Amino acid sequence: MKRKRKIKNINWDYVFFFFILITFIYLVFFFNFKSLRVSPPEKIFLGEKYFLNKPLILIFLNSKKLIEENKEIMEINIKPNFFQRKIIINFKIAKPLAIIYDALNQKSYYLDNYGRITKKAESNENFLTIISYKEIKEGALLNPKLKNFFDLLFEFSNLYSFKIKKIIIHSNFDISVINNLDQQFLFDPNKDHEEQIKKLYIFLEYQKEQKFINPKRIDLRIPQKIYFK
Repeated sequence: MKRKRKIKNINWDYVFFFFILITFIYLVFFFNFKSLRVSPPEKIFLGEKYFLNKPLILIFLNSKKLIEENKEIMEINIKPNFFQRKIIINFKIAKPLAIIYDALNQKSYYLDNYGRITKKAESNENFLTIISYKEIKEGALLNPKLKNFFDLLFEFSNLYSFKIKKIIIHSNFDISVINNLDQQFLFDPNKDHEEQIKKLYIFLEYQKEQKFINPKRIDLRIPQKIYFK
């Protein structure tokens, strides 16, 4: 008599794992993206060169290479759409916001929107000037308290159309903001930034109502008070 062969049960867990593994390898190493969306759009040439018709592994390697070779590129966000064979690339770009002048060493640098103090600036460029009486070093990061304050100040300036002519960082860390009317607004970055910006708004509104009021020095550093003369 012939013995009946025993049919081994298929382990579907292994089959599923093997299928997932093959799919992963294909999508990462062999699947090319045929369309592209880049933000900001002026970086489309980088997108086409480094990301279009490339597999995902090469896209990630190229993004790392771009960040290493371009100081202005702070971060690259990658969002693949496998169904549409589309890759979405978002560049986070560092842009010069101001020229920061080291009054102690008489040197000028760029200050970008990430708070980095970068290469020496050209004196004839049309940027906001920040004069610092605290030493500035190329390649350093702006003090976090100053950066947070400037972010809030520049946001308010854009929303309120508050025109800033010049900023001074004093040796005691206080900040003078001079507007287009040559009024000097004094701030303390060690204290509540939002409260001081709110007091700036209150004063500007008051000044609009009282048109004859045009003081040259407005002190916003003292909590819950505004001094001007």
